[in-house]
Amino acid sequence: NILDIGCGEGTLGMLLRQMSANYHTHGCDISETSIDLARQYYDKTTLFNIDVEEPRDVFGNKKFDIVVCIEVIEHLLDPQAALEKCKYLIKQDGFIITSFPNIAWWKYRLKLLKGHFPEESRFYHHAEHLHDFTMHSFTKILDQAGLKIIEIGGEFIPPKLVKNLLPGKLANRVFKRYPNLFGYQIVLKTKKL
Repeated sequence: NILDIGCGEGTLGMLLRQMSANYHTHGCDISETSIDLARQYYDKTTLFNIDVEEPRDVFGNKKFDIVVCIEVIEHLLDPQAALEKCKYLIKQDGFIITSFPNIAWWKYRLKLLKGHFPEESRFYHHAEHLHDFTMHSFTKILDQAGLKIIEIGGEFIPPKLVKNLLPGKLANRVFKRYPNLFGYQIVLKTKKL
């Protein structure tokens, strides 16, 4: 049982369906248009605004093995409350997979040192994200929401010089060890404390 919060047009649902017919997928989004587009890729779709609605009111007591919340948290009014709602939706041994663009990525740090805000950290407009996160600040709200990181992944983009100096497997270990520096986009697998 997988719940995709902020499913958009259904890309994750489409990919999961291609991977296996054994997944039961449920997509939800704030946008009716997105739900209409995503419906074909999920077993079930629901209109859901995690910022203002309570999961119990929308899903009852239904629990999921995995709740996916990718590219969502930085857009919400209260990220900690949203993570607590995600926690309510997972089974006791379930997982939440979430992501965020890392404002502390090395290239953004250089821009800030020069006095420029890294505008390319936004897809559309600088006001599209209500929150900026680093690995440290995101870990803090996870702790406050009662969640623990069990796996770190994402898109790690180091400076070319560093990438060229380290062999592949060692490079990957170094980049994952320092996600706040090398992580352009950080993906976290979490569980209840």
